[in-house]
Amino acid sequence: MVELLTVFQIEKEDGNVRKLSIRGSSIKPTPWLFKVTNDGIRLDDLSLSQIYLAENEIVSLDINEINPLNEIPHWSIISPVLAPAPEFQESLEFEYNLMLDRLEKIDYNIPFGFIFDPFTLPESILREMLKFNPSIFALRTSHLNSYSILPLLEKIMNLRNLISPNIALYLPGGVSVGLQSLLVALGVDILDDSVSAFSAFQGLSFDDFMVKQSDLKTEVLIKINQSFVDLDFRLIESTLKVRDLWERVYRDMHSNPSVATLIKKFDFSSLNLSKFAVDKKNPLYFIGDESLFHPSVQLYQKRTLERYNFPEGIKYILLVPCSSKKPYHLSKTHQTYQSLINKAFRKKKDIISIWSLTSPLGLVPSELESIYPVSSYDIPVSGDWSELEVNVTSKFAVNLLKKVPKDVKILAHTSKGYQKMISQIQKEINLDVSWIDDSPLGSDARSVLLNKLKVCADSSQNFESTKNQKWIRKMIALLQWNHGSEFQVDLENIMFRGRLPYTITVYQRKSQILSWNDSEGRIKLFPNCFMLSNKNSISWVELDGDELKGSTLFSVGVTKASEEINPGDEVIIYSKNREKPLGIGKALISGYSMNRVMNGAVAKVHSKFKSIPEEVIA
Repeated sequence: MVELLTVFQIEKEDGNVRKLSIRGSSIKPTPWLFKVTNDGIRLDDLSLSQIYLAENEIVSLDINEINPLNEIPHWSIISPVLAPAPEFQESLEFEYNLMLDRLEKIDYNIPFGFIFDPFTLPESILREMLKFNPSIFALRTSHLNSYSILPLLEKIMNLRNLISPNIALYLPGGVSVGLQSLLVALGVDILDDSVSAFSAFQGLSFDDFMVKQSDLKTEVLIKINQSFVDLDFRLIESTLKVRDLWERVYRDMHSNPSVATLIKKFDFSSLNLSKFAVDKKNPLYFIGDESLFHPSVQLYQKRTLERYNFPEGIKYILLVPCSSKKPYHLSKTHQTYQSLINKAFRKKKDIISIWSLTSPLGLVPSELESIYPVSSYDIPVSGDWSELEVNVTSKFAVNLLKKVPKDVKILAHTSKGYQKMISQIQKEINLDVSWIDDSPLGSDARSVLLNKLKVCADSSQNFESTKNQKWIRKMIALLQWNHGSEFQVDLENIMFRGRLPYTITVYQRKSQILSWNDSEGRIKLFPNCFMLSNKNSISWVELDGDELKGSTLFSVGVTKASEEINPGDEVIIYSKNREKPLGIGKALISGYSMNRVMNGAVAKVHSKFKSIPEEVIA
């Protein structure tokens, strides 16, 4: 047997959605929608054929062709000769083992896949199949409906965690309009349109993206269904180019009862949040309560609780409503709050920090308001929060406020719409509420807040802001957002070049140490800055060697990576056993996937360490 690594490599990763491309091929990256025709299962010039390995020959089930046992056709999906019913488990496993035994005797160097039944086959069979480095797993399932798809989703999630991220999952038979986006979001890379004919024979139409009974002739229904399946898939492809696919899933949820049922029943906590990209810029529109569990929201809350350290020197927090303009500090409302703070605290203005109450994110410290998704979301404003919305957001707010030192006073100045959330927070956190009524920026409300702030300022005679304090806090928060709460760096005696909202270059002792883009919430670490740090980053990649070549890091040289790395994170690249740092780059895929992929690029290198002082290595 000639071992062939899977033909796919990850071009882009965002959760379980991976853009898989074929090395050296002009075929477009996944996801793919195959057309089922009389000539087989086709996508442009690519066709899949199902085969089984007989004792002395290979039989193609799709084109009725027989080949010698030593010649596997390209893009074959290998199936056992017999597929006994699930109740005959021993016979089923025997057929799969026989298939693998015959494959072991064949020399091959082409992309192929396996048929796999996630409901009946044990993981031991799957592990044996993985030894052959397949490029595709085609799932054997009965025709899907709203009753059978939920267990399948759970199986897909489990299977996605058991196989390499650059192995494609194919769901033969496909699914109806509205469900395709959810399947792709959960990690299915290949679908086909055979559901169009199957549904047509049942008298079902996909007209207007709705599944409904129809009296039209079967041949007419097939054409209608194919056109809407194809259009639905093309909308998924266009969404992946410019937007977040989960937005498409939630849109389908509101127009398709089957999708809505699945979203409400499925346990989305099983999603691996480390695989979601953190460097996205696309806008997010949070509409219903389902947004509370959007992966980007969950990731923001998880990272904030784990990595955000309350800044030194802050003695007061002012909780205010969020703003429609992002980042918040550019809005007129937040500029009004800041002007009142400046007027009351004067030179001591940096000892108070504005934090924003919002749904579905919950609560946002000012240092984090330029990161994704905080800088990129929009919500409908009604002033009426659902019970679930209040409970989920206030729970996160309480957990975040528990990180605040006891001697820090927390003020709240909000509109009446936030009253339920404030009440929930007050059950566990002591708040000094200055206003919780209509028009929080009306003349009366501003006067009340200003007087409250002056009282706070007058009792803070011993505190005074230092130069660039607010900028330094933001930079430290962004560094720790990427490298972890334990990452520390000396930012004393630094100089800035540039002005906001443009990129700021940070120097120390005439040496560039950081590049900070506040509008995108991104900060770039340079080797000199790493030398000034405690080197305690949780975002690292370890190589099998002590030299870093080129500007692209490939999986073939990676021995281990931190599974705290998300796509888009900055990473420290080390030599073997992390003996010395070699460079700094940007992760193209997650650390989870770096540890499991068989080929492809994993990071782009932007800086290399030219000479390493002994104290850095130590």
